[in-house]
Amino acid sequence: MQFMGSIADTLVGAGHDVHIFRVSMNKRAETLPKEVFNVTNFHNFVPNFVQTGKFDINQMDNFKEPFDGKSFNTFLFQTNIIEQFGKITSEICRAEQFDVVLAELYNQCPMALFHRIGVKTKLGTLALPLYQTVVRPFGIPTLSSYVTNLFTPMNGGHKMNFVERFVNFVNDLYDWLYLNNLIASYEEPVIAEAFGQNFPPLKQIMRNVSLLFTNSNQFFEMPRPISNKIINIGGIVEMKVKELEPGIKAIVDNSLDGTVIVSFGTFADINSMKREMKMAFLEAFAHFPNYEFIWKVELSDEDAKLLMHPKIRAFVSHCGFNSVNEAVQFGVPILAIPLLADQLYNAIMARAKGIAVQLDVGELNGEGAEQLLVDGLDKVLNDPSYRQNVKLLKQKFASTPFGAKEKLIRWVEFAAEFHDLNELNLPWEEELGTLAYYSVDIILLIVAIGLCFGRKSDCGFGSFRASTNCPVVEVPDVEASAFKVMLSFIYTEDLSELDGTNAMAVLYASKKYDIPALADRSLQIPISKLRNVFMAYSLAGLYELEKVAYDYLFYIDKNADTLFESEEFLKIDQKILCEILGRDELQINGEISIWNAALRWADAKCRQNGIECSAENRRAMLGPALLKIRFPLLSNEEFSKKIGKRNQFL
Repeated sequence: MQFMGSIADTLVGAGHDVHIFRVSMNKRAETLPKEVFNVTNFHNFVPNFVQTGKFDINQMDNFKEPFDGKSFNTFLFQTNIIEQFGKITSEICRAEQFDVVLAELYNQCPMALFHRIGVKTKLGTLALPLYQTVVRPFGIPTLSSYVTNLFTPMNGGHKMNFVERFVNFVNDLYDWLYLNNLIASYEEPVIAEAFGQNFPPLKQIMRNVSLLFTNSNQFFEMPRPISNKIINIGGIVEMKVKELEPGIKAIVDNSLDGTVIVSFGTFADINSMKREMKMAFLEAFAHFPNYEFIWKVELSDEDAKLLMHPKIRAFVSHCGFNSVNEAVQFGVPILAIPLLADQLYNAIMARAKGIAVQLDVGELNGEGAEQLLVDGLDKVLNDPSYRQNVKLLKQKFASTPFGAKEKLIRWVEFAAEFHDLNELNLPWEEELGTLAYYSVDIILLIVAIGLCFGRKSDCGFGSFRASTNCPVVEVPDVEASAFKVMLSFIYTEDLSELDGTNAMAVLYASKKYDIPALADRSLQIPISKLRNVFMAYSLAGLYELEKVAYDYLFYIDKNADTLFESEEFLKIDQKILCEILGRDELQINGEISIWNAALRWADAKCRQNGIECSAENRRAMLGPALLKIRFPLLSNEEFSKKIGKRNQFL
C-alpha cells in the first residue's frame, strides 16, 4: 500500500484527481496506523468471505507458520475476490469516467475489468521485482542463464553454477508452459462469465497496457532484460525524518555501539515462532552486550522511523521489498532471514550487492541456530564492507538522474494523451515464428556450413571449394525450388523466384519451418497463376485456412471443365476428389463431364498402382467418390453410349 499510496500522492501533487481502490484481505494489516493519502476518494473493499470469517489469510499455512521454512504458492489464492470486486469497481468507474487507471499486476483481471468499462489508458504497477508472468505480455524474455526465478530463486543469483542453471531453466520452463496457463485457467472463466465469450483474450489486453511502473532502482535490481515499457520509480516512497517515541528514542540514543532492529513484517506473527527459535535469537543477542536490540513484535509504522536514526547499525529482516528498499535508502546493512514469496529473491539480491548476510530460516529451527545467528550478526556489525556497500548504494539511489516522481508524472501524462504505447513492446515469439525468434534457422545454417566446410583438409575450407567427401544435408519432403525461395526470403527477403509454379511448395515449407511471413506471401499469388489449384485447396484445408480454401473452391467451380482435363487433377487423393465431385456449384457441361473426370482419375490411379483398368479396379479406386456422380441426371443416350455400352462399371 505504501508504493501505491506514494504514487497517488505524487499524482495529486501534480494536480490530478486520484481515487484509491483497496482490497483488504488481512485483518492484522488493518490494525496498522493508516497513512493519510491526499487523494480525492478512498474506496476500501473487504470481500464477503473475509467479513464473515469464512476466509482468513492468516490461517493459510504459509502465513500461519511463516517461520517453518515451507515454500509458498503466491498465485492460487487470488481469484476468489474477482467477481465481487469487479461489480463494485465497475459501478464506481462508470460513474466517475476515469481517464487513466493504475493497477498492480499480480493478476490480469483488473486490466480486463477496466478494458470492459472503457478506460483507454491502462498502466501497470509492481511493488515486487520483475518476474516472467508480468513481463511476458510485453515480449520481454526471461533468460534462465542469469535471471533467477523470482519465487524459486537460485542461491547464486545471476552467477549460477551448472546445477543451478539447470534447475532454474526447469523452473522457468514450468512457469512458461504450465503456470502461466494455470493462472489464465483461473481467470479467464471468471472473465468470460462476467463479460461474455467474445471478450478479447487477457493476453492481448495485457499487451496493450501502456507502461509498467516498478518499485525498483536499476542500481539494486539483479541484471535482466527489460524494455522501454518498464519505468523504474524505486525511491518514490519517501521516508521523512520523524521523531521516535520517547521510550524507544532513549534506548537508541543511549546504546554504546549502536542499535539493531529486528522485524519480520506484516504477515509474520511473532507468536507463531517456536519457543526454541525465540530463545536462539535472544541468546545470540546476548553475545553483543554493547548493542541494543529492538524486536518489533507489534505491527506499526516504527520500522522506517528507526531506520532513519544514525545509531542504527543493522536490520534483521524478512526482506520484504519495501523493507529492503528502506534499508538501502537509509544506509543500513541487513541480516536477511527470508520467509516466503519474493523475500528469498530479495535476500539473494541484497547479498549479491554486498549489503546483506543471508540465513536460512529452516536452519534456525534446529541445533546450531544460536551460532548461525551470532556468526551472521558478527559479519554485519563488524565487517565494514557491508556498511560501505550500502552507503554507496544509498548515494546512487539518491543521485539517480531524473527523480522517481518526475518520471511518474511525465510518463502518466504522456500515456494519458496517447493511450496504447505498443511501439514499446518487443516482438512476440508468435509474431516472428519460433525458428526466427530463437535464430534456430541461423544456427541450422551455420551447422550445415560447418559440416560441409568445417574440415579444411576434407572440404577445402581455405579456398571455399567443397570436396566430394562433404556430408550432404537432405530435406526430402521440400521441393528444391521452394527451399531456395525460403532461404532467399530468410536471409535477403528476396521473393523474386516465388511464382505460381512453386507457391504451394513454398507454403508447405514455410509452415513446416514456422515462417508465418513467408506463408502469407505465398498465399498472395493469384489463383489463376497457380500450377496446381487442387494442391492449393488441399493445403488450405490441412492448415485450416477456411477463407483461402473457399476461394480455391470457388475458382475450381468456375473452371471445372478445364481443370478436370489437367494432369494436376489426376494427382489429387480420393478425399479431395469426393469433396469436389459432390459440389452443386460446379459449372460443368453436364453430368457426363463429372463421369468422364471420375473415369479418367480412376484409370490414372490404376496405372499408378500397376493394376489393370478393369471395372472392379476402377470401382475400388473411386470408392465413395462413385456415389458423388448423379447418374439419374445423365440422358439415356449418354448412359447407354458412355457407360452401359462400354461396361465400365457394371
